[in-house]
Amino acid sequence: MDTFCEITWIGLAVVVVGIWLHTIIASPRGKGPLWLKIRTIRLLFDSAGLLLPGKGRLIVGWLARLAAVVVVSSTVVLAITGFIPALRGERLSGYLLLIHVSVGPVLVVAATFWVLVRAARFTFGASDWYALKAAVLRDRWFGPSPTYPGPVAKVCFWALATLILPLGLSIVLSMFRIFDTETLIFMEEVHRYCALAFCGLGLIYAYLVARHRAFDVRSNDLEGKETCYGDDGTTKLSQIRKTEPC
Repeated sequence: MDTFCEITWIGLAVVVVGIWLHTIIASPRGKGPLWLKIRTIRLLFDSAGLLLPGKGRLIVGWLARLAAVVVVSSTVVLAITGFIPALRGERLSGYLLLIHVSVGPVLVVAATFWVLVRAARFTFGASDWYALKAAVLRDRWFGPSPTYPGPVAKVCFWALATLILPLGLSIVLSMFRIFDTETLIFMEEVHRYCALAFCGLGLIYAYLVARHRAFDVRSNDLEGKETCYGDDGTTKLSQIRKTEPC
């Protein structure tokens, strides 16, 4: 087993075990891993209708949701076709190589569009500091809106956006006969480790978003109300409405 295989297995174990422990430690009693899985599956079914064009929906937002689905699907296909041969100590070839090369550009295009459309949602502000502080002090804190992903998810988002460039260029540049053998081998290693980091961060980001969606509506002592912290750190109470999140 080479170094990349060992790092892959260790990295995958750390991410999966870390997510599992977080669902146990950071979740309220009775809302652990099983509850989160069931809640996430229900939310996915409830949100399936958003993938269809509808009256009153912005075309850009609809395309961004489709792009997100394409990103997730293509990442799964690329991970399967790319990592299975690598973990077996084999070279990527045959039909797996054909599928990998065909799906790769789809991921790059869809991910680039998704990042450009959703970038404004992931800008950092004062609310990130209050969320981080509340997490460290284990205080109750709710994001300012159901679309608020949290500071850690924002870091993952920008890390994924950054990895898109070397992930694609490392392969595209290696197709030109202007580099020596050592440089080509180096580019292949860059592609492999960038892909590993992309998948690991993608799992963490997907977990954080799913967790936020599952817990984004929680009532406080006032029935029918929820507490929200704005970018200036102030609190406000607003009626819980699906069309008017606070």
